[in-house]
Amino acid sequence: QDLNSVIQEYSTLENLAEIILENGINESNFRYTGARLCDYLSLHLTMIIEGATVRQILMQKCNREFKLRESLVEENPERLRGFTVFLAELFQQLEIQVGAVVQRVQVLGNAIPDLILTLASKPVKENVKCIVQTLKCCGSVLDEEERSKPGNNGATPVLDKTFNFLSELSKETGLEPGLGDMLDNLVKLRNANWGHSPP
Repeated sequence: QDLNSVIQEYSTLENLAEIILENGINESNFRYTGARLCDYLSLHLTMIIEGATVRQILMQKCNREFKLRESLVEENPERLRGFTVFLAELFQQLEIQVGAVVQRVQVLGNAIPDLILTLASKPVKENVKCIVQTLKCCGSVLDEEERSKPGNNGATPVLDKTFNFLSELSKETGLEPGLGDMLDNLVKLRNANWGHSPP
């Protein structure tokens, strides 16, 4: 049975988006599957209720969390870390059709460097580990997407700035042992084109 004929209410779409997001944030084993599920629903659950699709509702909820990042890093850093890693998975998995072109959701890619810098403002062990995990997950894709943006001419100014900050952070003497090396290795991985052959 077609999903679009089963769901009639806006509240059903909203609850679905909320459940996926909350599980994506809180359950590390769900993040990859949750992101794949979002991509599936984006393609197959296309009905519009009260002017919104399930993908648009999910994006609104992600935006709500994104805007809370400065308070979350202080009050609930575990939630911010979960959200950051889930967003990285979403950015990699969720594709949208724009005309004849299938592409990633740019707003997600644009949010990740800001989330990284927010986490880096409190460079405790768990936050640094999250930064490394997130950028290992989607750093090469972020680079690729930024390089191909119109007007960038193959440059990556946003990620360059982010990595310059992380490189400086890796030299801070106040970091817990091992964290500077983790960040330094991440910077080296990017400099080696994420272990791929040159672009």
